[in-house]
Amino acid sequence: MNVAIRKTIMGRFSQNQASLERRRDRRHEVAFPAWIDRGGLLPPVACQVKDLSISGARIELADDVSLPARFTLWLTREAESGCQCQMQWRQAQAVGVRFLNGGTIKAPA
Repeated sequence: MNVAIRKTIMGRFSQNQASLERRRDRRHEVAFPAWIDRGGLLPPVACQVKDLSISGARIELADDVSLPARFTLWLTREAESGCQCQMQWRQAQAVGVRFLNGGTIKAPA
């Protein structure tokens, strides 16, 4: 591989790695189902929690659906355990959320 190309690739990797390390809290990879309550008469949206920290999570949606800026993320279909969230970013079906009011969620047992 050309040295200039290698430096360019490694530089981009380093920049991406640095941007990931700017997070305030360490994230842990997980994989469990959850549901988003969009409020009103809208049906809940099924999703997967993909990584989790004390202050937030990354979730993935199965479909491209609209979400409000704030919503409740439920860990059970029966809405027994969950947390109020604020959407921080969205890229297609991936959504980053911040837990509000110091709330955290734990993976179901």
